[in-house]
Amino acid sequence: MTLSHEDDQEHETEFPYWFGQIVGIYHAAVVYIGPGSRSVDPQHMEFLFVRWFGRDMGHRGGWKTRHPHWIGFIDGNDDDAFGFLDPQEVI
Repeated sequence: MTLSHEDDQEHETEFPYWFGQIVGIYHAAVVYIGPGSRSVDPQHMEFLFVRWFGRDMGHRGGWKTRHPHWIGFIDGNDDDAFGFLDPQEVI
C-alpha cells in the first residue's frame, strides 16, 4: 500500500491509497549520464516491481458504508498493470 498522490478533490472516486502486490525486490548500481548529471560514479538504487490492484467501482465501500473497498488485479494486458516503486513509498 502506498499513498496515491492524487490531488483530484472534485471527484468522488478519489482514494488516498494505491494497493499492489510486490513481484520483485531489486537493487542496482546505476550510472546516469544525461542532463543534470553530476557524477559518472555508480549510485546504489533500490526499487520494487509491483502488480497493481484497482478498486471495484461497482461496490460502495468506506467509512460511511461501514464496508471495506473491494479491490482486484488490473488486467495484465493493461499498460498500468505493472510498475516500479521506491521502497520508501510503501506504508
